[in-house]
Amino acid sequence: AHSGAEIPIHRIYNRVIVDEFIKKGIQCEFDFRDDLDVEWCPHPNWFWVWSKVCLPYLKHSWVPECLFLSDLREIPEDLSRYVLKPLFSFAGTGVVIDVTKEAIEGVPEAQRSAWVLQEKIEYAPALRMPTGEPVKAEVRVMAVRPPDAADLTPVMFLVRLSRGKMHGEQALQFQHRPD
Repeated sequence: AHSGAEIPIHRIYNRVIVDEFIKKGIQCEFDFRDDLDVEWCPHPNWFWVWSKVCLPYLKHSWVPECLFLSDLREIPEDLSRYVLKPLFSFAGTGVVIDVTKEAIEGVPEAQRSAWVLQEKIEYAPALRMPTGEPVKAEVRVMAVRPPDAADLTPVMFLVRLSRGKMHGEQALQFQHRPD
């Protein structure tokens, strides 16, 4: 209710990260699993469907090789080519960039279906800071499907910059330099 008047909600944009809710102790007045009379844009499950969960099923030269840890039959010789990722984590929590045999073996057997071993993506330091320092970039696209539309429409682009091994690992500082 707003100023005592109820306002009907017909469509909800959603990108809830369950880990973040738990970590921050956020409580909702409803449960996402309730039978709510709303249209989801996107549906609460989309984040997981269109994320790391789908990677082991995608086979294409543009998609990094990826498999569920539970499907791993033999640990690769050259682990420097891979990253180890929990499927359901927020902002890189739990990601192992420098994978070791011990890190793989340390994932309990019962949890291995919720982890992936993914071929590393080598980002090129294609941009330069004003200081001349090289920076890597990743572009993410948010797309929505308008009501009754057949296709998704890109609506927002997010560029993540990094100097570290992982995007979001090291914050970039921009300074205004009067010329």
